[in-house]
Amino acid sequence: MAVSDEDKELWRFMLTQDDYVVQEFGTAVIGIGALFFAYAETVSVAHIRLIGVIIALVGLAASLIVWMHIWGAIQQSKAIRDNLKINLLTRYNKIMKWRDKPLNRLFFYPTSRLMLYASTFFFLSWLSILSRLSGVPFNLIIIFDVAWAAVVVFRAGQTRYREIQNAKKLALLDP
Repeated sequence: MAVSDEDKELWRFMLTQDDYVVQEFGTAVIGIGALFFAYAETVSVAHIRLIGVIIALVGLAASLIVWMHIWGAIQQSKAIRDNLKINLLTRYNKIMKWRDKPLNRLFFYPTSRLMLYASTFFFLSWLSILSRLSGVPFNLIIIFDVAWAAVVVFRAGQTRYREIQNAKKLALLDP
């Protein structure tokens, strides 16, 4: 079966999505890290507390934007992969079978998904800082943070379990 030019372009575009997300995430981490540093510098000086609030708001927004960007790139890559009907995709899936070994199933996560989880925790950090600056009691912030982290870990496990189940179904269909 010949591969159409359209499928070739979609294939190339799909493969560049992870590289693109990794580059953007690297830039965002540097920027968000610089904001954390700038925030820490303003905390010690009482008369510039408002600047600390502004920095924290910028960090919160930046973390949300990074999360949205990564999530969108993941969805786009999935849509392309679902629409490709070429032999190359079959070969690609066979190459990726190493991920199905028991230990690899537990520890391997796609880069884009790990970055999605990391940006979720960046967002949580900024939300916690802003909550504390707003006078929310520290123990309430801790309870919220632990609950949020538990939800993220649960969703990560749930997603991983669903992927493993789908891989098992596909293995049954493979000749």
